Amino acid sequence: MPLRLAAGISQAFLAALVLAVGITAGGCGRKAGGAEGVTITPPASRPTTAPAATQPAAVSLSTYRNQPAGIQIQYPSDWTAQPNKDYTLYLVPGASAPSASLHSGAETSISLDVPSLPPHLPGMVRMGAVEHGFVDDLKRSSPGVKVLESSKLPISHADAKRLRSTWESHGQSMTEEAVLIIHNGQVYILKADYPSIAEPQVRPVFDHILASLQWLK
Repeated sequence: MPLRLAAGISQAFLAALVLAVGITAGGCGRKAGGAEGVTITPPASRPTTAPAATQPAAVSLSTYRNQPAGIQIQYPSDWTAQPNKDYTLYLVPGASAPSASLHSGAETSISLDVPSLPPHLPGMVRMGAVEHGFVDDLKRSSPGVKVLESSKLPISHADAKRLRSTWESHGQSMTEEAVLIIHNGQVYILKADYPSIAEPQVRPVFDHILASLQWLK
């Protein structure tokens, strides 16, 4: 099976969402929030609001703020934001990050996707449709994938679910952590893709980024 790298939301997934809310796909597929209103602030002191158990080793933080998409998160400065047309934000570990030496030929990434949806009535985007479309996408891109966890996640002013999946690629175990969020009628997908061997290094970073999430609208 070809090595599966992180990929953005497919048109099939977006179509499933559109079908679920009963509207046409006009304008669907673009990312919510372009370059205007998006800032990345250089490393700052670590905030004290994140649970200590989820904090990676002491390192300064960068702040990603996307005003049009209404979201702000912080990530360790030893991870680097790279341009990627499939994602609103795409992070990879820098050379000094603990997981950098554990790639084993597979790409490690943490990404944020905020797909642009067509106009719809409040409450019409349902978590069941989001999760179904996401899992179908994952199964198409990674045959043999196993969803090990699907649990509700408490996030302020949002409906959220956490999914954990694994699959084999070229004899190597791969893991994906994904948090699907519906907030104010918008879908947000925060996920980490990495070789399973890198879980002790990547998962704390992912959990810290999730804990830092703030809504801007």
